[in-house]
Amino acid sequence: MVDGLHPAIRVVAGNERVRRDFDHLINLPALFVFDRRGREVYRLGVARGPGAKRHIRREDIARIVSELE
Repeated sequence: MVDGLHPAIRVVAGNERVRRDFDHLINLPALFVFDRRGREVYRLGVARGPGAKRHIRREDIARIVSELE
């Protein structure tokens, strides 16, 4: 599925550190985008309440990634 969206998107396998860092997730799947320095620049799927379960379009992902370069 990820390759169909954008081949450069990386999926990280879970481990104890990933669990600790992302334990606050509310919705799965959740999306986090980090820049080359490791700073979080975008997140989706971690809010509670109405509208929390949102989706992201392929065009939105492309825009977010293009703004990183």
